[in-house]
Amino acid sequence: MNSAATIRDYFEDYLKNKCMTLHQFSEVSGINSGTLSSTLSGQRPIGVQQLDRLTAGMGLPEGYFYGLYINESFVNASPDWRRLGPFLYRCAELNQIENIKETISLVMDNLTYAPHLFDLAEQLFSEGKLEAARPLYYSVAESEKMQHSERLALSQYRLFTIGLSNNQQNNQSLATQFELFVDRLDEMYQLDGLNDLINVYSSLRNWSKLLELSDKLRMRAEIHYKLYGRRKDEWVKKEIVFYVLYAHLAKGSAYSYLGDYKNALKYVEQYSNYTWIKSPNEAELVVMNQFNEWAEANRYLYELKSGNVDVLEDYLEYISEKRMKSSQRYVQL
Repeated sequence: MNSAATIRDYFEDYLKNKCMTLHQFSEVSGINSGTLSSTLSGQRPIGVQQLDRLTAGMGLPEGYFYGLYINESFVNASPDWRRLGPFLYRCAELNQIENIKETISLVMDNLTYAPHLFDLAEQLFSEGKLEAARPLYYSVAESEKMQHSERLALSQYRLFTIGLSNNQQNNQSLATQFELFVDRLDEMYQLDGLNDLINVYSSLRNWSKLLELSDKLRMRAEIHYKLYGRRKDEWVKKEIVFYVLYAHLAKGSAYSYLGDYKNALKYVEQYSNYTWIKSPNEAELVVMNQFNEWAEANRYLYELKSGNVDVLEDYLEYISEKRMKSSQRYVQL
């Protein structure tokens, strides 16, 4: 592609080479002939929807002209979000991440775009377009790093979750960065944010962080439960009682790995005690049953590790029963 040529140049050459009139191309592309004429004369800016129809009418791949479109529409102008937003979304749909990055770099110094970029990032995140959302969140985080806004904290949380991988060094860096912002998150995101940090630090075998964050998660989940009961926002992934019990489980696991089985057993009793849960509903009963299973298995395990061989026979019987139930479920399936 000739970088000096414009989209209009390519369109004019196409019409000449195909010996087509604007009216004929209008019928092929579905673009009004008057709109085509205004576009050719430069009187009318090209919108992304029109550009896509133009590209399809010329028989070219989707997004073929997007690189040129960025140079012509955004480099020397402050684009209206009504043009910029749809273009970024189309880039996301076509997985043109580099074009998203290039476009954002042209506008990120203008703070008025930050709310729009954030809203689009949230939309893409909810649709599973994570790699497309990543540069948008990064732009918001950079532009608002001195603002201490909720958008900044949530953008950092999204970057943390999107960036997690099998690379533990990378995960360590992400966790360290996000931990600075977890307390700034809106309450409805803090429980999941802390839960996710606990999972990462557990995989990193950072037991001191696990103990610290488990206390923080338990305290905030308990406060939420006391104030609001089981009520939770739609963004919270699990039942509120889960976070309380999981905080005890994580702390017990940390003590186990540290060789402190007395404390590990103490926390087993904490996540197998449900007397504080008021009239549990069906979802909470599922959570309680799951933690009860973990408690039973870990209680035997920690007793054995602490040197109490008297539980060995019961432990073997427990394992045998679990295997039998598992095989029966398999046969029924």
